[in-house]
Amino acid sequence: MYGNRLYPEYLVFYLRSIAGRFEFECDATGASNSMQNISQEIVTNLWIPIPPIDEQNQIVDHIKANVLKLDNLTVAAKRTIELLQERRTALITAAVTGQISIKK
Repeated sequence: MYGNRLYPEYLVFYLRSIAGRFEFECDATGASNSMQNISQEIVTNLWIPIPPIDEQNQIVDHIKANVLKLDNLTVAAKRTIELLQERRTALITAAVTGQISIKK
């Protein structure tokens, strides 16, 4: 269809984007959002912005780099939450067992 003009990872990222999903949602049929039908004709006629292949590669690299940053931040945030929960549990235990005094 697009031959070497379309980088596969770029296509995946585009179709997962808000704009890409909107393209499908506008033409999809069906009574509920969870059971939408998309015909082969809709897929065939889907409008996809196709920048030069070098730019597609740059876009993919940029997205991957940002996804990696977000993944790292997510891991760090989850670890911080775990540590705070452990600290909370330790403080409660220390307070209940009298290891620390609680003054009003």
